[in-house]
Amino acid sequence: MPSSFAGKSVVILTAQYNDWVSLAHLLPLIDENLAPLGVKAQVVVMDDGSIDSGGRELLGGLSLKAIESIEEVVLGDNQGNQRAMAIGMAHVAEHYNCDYLLLIDSDFEDNPEYIPQLLEACRSGGDKEIVFAERSKRSEGMVFLFFYKLYQKIYKAFTRHNIAVGNFSVVPGHLIRRLAHVGELWNHLPASIMRSGLPFSSIPTLRGKRLYGKSSMNLVRLVVHAFSAFSVFADVFAVRLILWTLGLVFLFVLGGVALVGLKFGAGVAALGWPSQMVGLLLVILLQVLGMSVILLFLALSMRLKPPMIPAHDYGKFIYEVNRLYPS
Repeated sequence: MPSSFAGKSVVILTAQYNDWVSLAHLLPLIDENLAPLGVKAQVVVMDDGSIDSGGRELLGGLSLKAIESIEEVVLGDNQGNQRAMAIGMAHVAEHYNCDYLLLIDSDFEDNPEYIPQLLEACRSGGDKEIVFAERSKRSEGMVFLFFYKLYQKIYKAFTRHNIAVGNFSVVPGHLIRRLAHVGELWNHLPASIMRSGLPFSSIPTLRGKRLYGKSSMNLVRLVVHAFSAFSVFADVFAVRLILWTLGLVFLFVLGGVALVGLKFGAGVAALGWPSQMVGLLLVILLQVLGMSVILLFLALSMRLKPPMIPAHDYGKFIYEVNRLYPS
């Protein structure tokens, strides 16, 4: 039977840094999952300031069916994955016209087998929502999973959103240009979509494993990535922290009043360390409250400055653009 995607156009956007070998093995798998759908695909590779071109030549010799071209957008220096994807989003918005934009990492941790499901979920929703691949199961160790779960719970407590998604997603073509005008896209792609108010949904997927090379992600970069997501909601984060801190301050003040009442009203001679702990915690809470207010003022003051919009400023970061396939 003919596919409901026959004749549709898909742009595949990915970013890589010194990881050409992984990409050269990933693209045939993407092509394998797209070919039965009858789509016509183009690939945009964001070269995030790579200094090792080993494996780059493999792309020109690929034999692909659905993928018609591979374009390399070289950045002047390393911007990090999220900024590279933001620049790529703006580049696609200006130079490509497509029905769907597929965002995928190049290291095999986004499994290409889920691409048809992502496209179908987007189509069945009337092409009105951005559809993420939610990572329902991860492959990392126990220590990483513990801190990742903690990060998820803190993020949801402050933003009311789940953050179990990454770049792996499908964007309807008519939303690409609008998304390229979201200023927060520089910091964190999923969080910026949540903040923008654009409609989105997700499907459950299993996280894949890197097969080639070594990941450039380390603990420091993971922490920066996590705080980048928080920074998108900095004002919301600060307001909720202020409200929760005020609530705790109120409770501790009541506790202090109760302790004083016990000492002078009920004839309790000495309360010792409980009263000292209440006082110490109250001082700490007042300090947290002060820092939260400062954070809120900083977040709000940033609105006075014109933001960097990917759609307007992306060209400053591009060094050159090359066609890699067909060679």
